[in-house]
Amino acid sequence: MWRRRRLQRRAARAHSPACPGSQSNASTYTYTHTYAYAYADSYPSAHAAPDRRQHHVGGPASQRKLRHDAVTGSVSYPLDGSNGTSSAATATVSVVYDAASRSYTIANGGRVQSFAPGDLSADSDASVAIYEKRSGNTTDSLTLTRPGTGSGFDYDYVGSGFFQRTVEEANRVTATIDAFTYGVVTPNSAIVRTGSGFYLVDVLSIIADPGQPYAAGGTGRIDVDFASGRLNISAQGDGFGIIDDRLTRNWQLTGSAQLAADANRFSGTMTMIAVGNFTGSWNGRFYGPGAEEIGASFALSGPMPGMSAIGTITGRNGASGGGETLTTLTSARAFATTPTNLSYQKLTGFLVPIGNVMTGTSGNVTFTQDPNARTYRFGGTPSDPTPSEFGDADLVAAESNARFVVYRRAGSDRSSTLTLYRPGSGNDQLVLNYASFGTLEIARSTPDPNRTQMDRHHFDYGLRTDAANMPRIGTGNYNAILTGSLADATSIFRLSGDANFAFDFANNVFTGTLRPVGTNIETGTTLTLTPWSVNNGTVFTSTASFSSALLVGGQPGQPFNLHGRFYGPGGQEIGATFLGSVANPAAPGSFMPVSGAVVGKRN
Repeated sequence: MWRRRRLQRRAARAHSPACPGSQSNASTYTYTHTYAYAYADSYPSAHAAPDRRQHHVGGPASQRKLRHDAVTGSVSYPLDGSNGTSSAATATVSVVYDAASRSYTIANGGRVQSFAPGDLSADSDASVAIYEKRSGNTTDSLTLTRPGTGSGFDYDYVGSGFFQRTVEEANRVTATIDAFTYGVVTPNSAIVRTGSGFYLVDVLSIIADPGQPYAAGGTGRIDVDFASGRLNISAQGDGFGIIDDRLTRNWQLTGSAQLAADANRFSGTMTMIAVGNFTGSWNGRFYGPGAEEIGASFALSGPMPGMSAIGTITGRNGASGGGETLTTLTSARAFATTPTNLSYQKLTGFLVPIGNVMTGTSGNVTFTQDPNARTYRFGGTPSDPTPSEFGDADLVAAESNARFVVYRRAGSDRSSTLTLYRPGSGNDQLVLNYASFGTLEIARSTPDPNRTQMDRHHFDYGLRTDAANMPRIGTGNYNAILTGSLADATSIFRLSGDANFAFDFANNVFTGTLRPVGTNIETGTTLTLTPWSVNNGTVFTSTASFSSALLVGGQPGQPFNLHGRFYGPGGQEIGATFLGSVANPAAPGSFMPVSGAVVGKRN
């Protein structure tokens, strides 16, 4: 049959480029004759599993009925190309693992099948285990995600599975699919009913419409208020057609649920936007001895007959961070940043700046960190297109310490100094893993040999938070430090100090206070400044950023801008730049131009 031949050819496509939004390096899909599939590398795998998982809770049992949450979906597509039908609903599915035979038995009503190691398909890989059994025109398949290091996302306690029965009839193909999450369930007594937390999650789904089903994958975040038992999920991703993969589906998913007061169990409602609104329910629980991971399944009905969606959600507590950090980069990384700057000219032999001191943004700049070459590169700006690059030979050890590292390079027409805030546990002031800031000071020659053009660029950089993983409920407080430059009529000051910010993620607003101290770059004398306050800041969840157009303490009637971004897998850290003018405490009624950067960490 044409359909079988076509799908078999697709089955050979075991590794395809990663889909947008996937957290993995590649996405894999596998067809078992008809509609069985695995979006393999876009979610972790949980097979072999009970062996490894049960070691966390006292060793494998001879036979174990795995606790889980399940949904079921069905699709039926005529071979003449006319519209198909589909449905989705919650389900009661039995999942039993037998350690002696290393077999799984899956049952949903009259559909019962056992899968042993001899049924393992050659389409299995490090991320997913696929079992297959055929009898006549009926194919049963079981797809399980694998656990552990090297499997994709390295979940230890939760996995997802898909049990599918496909029947190829003379004039149509039908499939019934059970989707479930399972693993080592957290004891109810181990769930702390105070505080809040968040989980970074991976979503695997089948979205069916009258024309064909779509294999969909994506990422997101679940925020949990353990005190009230409230959960909120937000995720996004895309999918491709199982029959014609030239057709794609982008989707967004939101939902809320309530954790039972007396059990490790939650349920709620969910909406998926994917060519109309799909609505339904989701159910799940926490996994691991201390609720380290989370799993759930969902079943949704679409806006038209024949449209439905089922899927699984697996995730890990995001508070511990994990993954790549600024100190564990293995290859060159280019960070997009928008520095602010303070520019002036000075005469040889004089300390005071000559003419107007100018502030502004440096434009869009790429700052590149290469851990292998051990270099840093600050891209050129519109006013100075020459990039600045620094390596080990430029390190100024005498000016570096546990908090800052300083590089300096002299050229024929310029001298450049790069000062970076050190990320990692060695910093004795503020330990940051995903964000940092820097200052690039450039002294350039001018046509007048007695004048030098001075430019001080301040910027934040790092591993930015994906918008899908942004907090969307609750609040977050961040402690921060700042750097910058300030000028009065006679002097240039280097800024330091601390700051704090309070974000209300549910209402997308924030407040904050910056407490700067100025140090004269020539004499070392200090200038005490009035703290600056943010009272009307806005959070932009869709871009994982925040902004305020006016800081209290700035020049009346003039903008004092602060623009920032969230960093880390779940917004654990922040970085921002600021620009404006502030009151001069030594000269009442006068104001001083200022620019700088700030970085912080959630408490």
